[in-house]
Order: sequence, then C-alpha cells, then structure tokens
Amino acid sequence: MNRFVSMREEINLSGPEERLNFELECIDRHNLLRRYHQADPLKRNPELTRKAQKHAEKLLRKCSSTHNEDGFTVCHIINRSVSASEITDMWYSEISRVNFSNLTLDDVTERFTQLVWKDTQEIGVGLARDGNDHVYVVAAYSPPGNIPHLVKYNLCPPS
Repeated sequence: MNRFVSMREEINLSGPEERLNFELECIDRHNLLRRYHQADPLKRNPELTRKAQKHAEKLLRKCSSTHNEDGFTVCHIINRSVSASEITDMWYSEISRVNFSNLTLDDVTERFTQLVWKDTQEIGVGLARDGNDHVYVVAAYSPPGNIPHLVKYNLCPPS
C-alpha cells in the first residue's frame, strides 16, 4: 500500500488531514528504507503520534535545536521547505558513518540506527511550525531502539 502524498510535498500544517498525510508519507519512507535492512514494516500508532506531536510543540516553544531528546528522533529545519521523505532520508543518510563490521551506537548515527532497528514495530510522527520558518519533525518509536547490548541483533547492512 503506497500512501506517498508526493516526494516534493512541502510541510503544510493547515489542518489534521495534512499532518496525517505527512505522517503517512514519513512512515512509508521509513518502511521502504527498513526493507533494505531486513527490518519489518512499522505500523502507525496514534498514541505515539500524540506523544510525538506534543514533543514537537514543546521543542517549538523552547526553540531547541536538539537532534534527539527524551527517546524521540528529532529534525529541526530553519528557513527551508522539505517533504516527509526528505526528512526521513536525512536521518537515513547517517548510514555513511556506520561501520557494519564493528557496530557501535553513538549520537552521530542514532537517527539512522533507530530508523532501521529491527525490534521496533510502531511509529508516530508529529510536527510543529512557527511563523518564523522553524519546523520540528519528531518520530516516536515502540519499542525504542538503540540499545547497546542488542545492536548486533538489530542492525543489518543494506542488501
């Protein structure tokens, strides 16, 4: 089932339907990329979406530029329009820094490793934007990944 809104659809927060379409595009892109790493598709979890949305709004109020915080994967964009697929691809691009021969976890690659973490089964995506072109996209996962002693079981090189 392909629910891509458009690879170039810009972040539009004018209503719940647009936010849902954005979230579904993000999930579809996650699932496409996860297939390369023998990870099962993620399912949308409305409770995780609610938590991710609340966290995105909190970051917007604080105007924080953190990447990851409190178990969430975060993208902060300023003065640039991007699609859900492009944001997911930004997280995935950290693969270039992963040594699959000697797997370790670090904060330089944690967005990529969470995205393809095999044990993760569910996702929720939230986003918030202000009038000053600050956009926060937050993904919440269940069960969360990036557990050091489980890395060798949960990360596979792309096939």
